[in-house]
Amino acid sequence: MRNDGTRERGAASGAWAAAAVVLALGALLFGFTAHVRLNEMEAEVARLSSATTTVPVGEPRVATDEGLGLGVGADSEQAGSASAGTAQAGSGDSAPSDDDRLAVVRAFTTVYDASQPLSERLLSVDDPSGVDLALQAIEAGPNGELVKQVVVSVNDVKFPTANSATVIYTIVVPGADPVPGRNGGAKLIDGAWKVTRATVCGDLAAVGGSC
Repeated sequence: MRNDGTRERGAASGAWAAAAVVLALGALLFGFTAHVRLNEMEAEVARLSSATTTVPVGEPRVATDEGLGLGVGADSEQAGSASAGTAQAGSGDSAPSDDDRLAVVRAFTTVYDASQPLSERLLSVDDPSGVDLALQAIEAGPNGELVKQVVVSVNDVKFPTANSATVIYTIVVPGADPVPGRNGGAKLIDGAWKVTRATVCGDLAAVGGSC
């Protein structure tokens, strides 16, 4: 009996010893694994730290006119002077007088006034070649009496140059609707404003004439 009890106690002691060894090995393995992971984390942190670029904080930059390309100082003054000169050059036209405007209107009303002698009417055309024959043919035609009553009303006169004018006018036909928005021209020749041949021939072509 005593020997059996001794053997049982010895076996139990051996079992506990084996368990203690297993636990010790497990703790050792866990500690080793944790140490390895810690080393890996430290290495990753060190890598990230070395990859980060430190940007020095300096004084804030203030945008200047020069930096924005606006120019300052003498250059700016020169640029302003050049702009002013350009503006003056652009606005500086011939600035015809009211007399010029009235002369253009008078030339148009004369050319389109059939009650005036043909010779007087042709004097107000810059190039009357062929215009006389075209006017005579139209006025001698079946609508001659009606054509002789046609007059024009000048609506606007502009002077793109000192020697030329653009004219917007309306053709007034008795007993019919007026024909607005006609575009013509005039030229200053030897001090006198005259209707362009193209203007007169264009209107004659609209009623079957040709010049």
